[in-house]
Amino acid sequence: RKCVRENKGESMKKILFINKDANIRLQFKKELEEEGYELLIASNTKEGEKIVNNLPPDLIILDIRISGVEGIDFLKNLRDQDKKIPVIICTPHGEIKQDFQASAKDVCVVKSDDLTELKDAIKRLFSTT
Repeated sequence: RKCVRENKGESMKKILFINKDANIRLQFKKELEEEGYELLIASNTKEGEKIVNNLPPDLIILDIRISGVEGIDFLKNLRDQDKKIPVIICTPHGEIKQDFQASAKDVCVVKSDDLTELKDAIKRLFSTT
């Protein structure tokens, strides 16, 4: 039985998740929708750009090593267009988490089957916006 949190009159926060792996997209979609978020899914950065331009999300979760335009280029283009959407950079590479500083609004998390760190980062970002 699914448990979905009620939204107490607020509109659901839209999260764009960009990742090339269909299984990971499905896992994130399921778990984050159970947390009460609306998930927009893109398998590459080109799809992600279309979504950002047509249906701007409240937050983007980005695999930094994605096909199409690399994730770093996507993030740079987003910032060059003066888009103020916060981004969570999700990567299996711990060294990037330590070395990469995108902007003050962005957060890096190491990709894991356990989405606790990611969910905590989402809550922190939404509590400050």
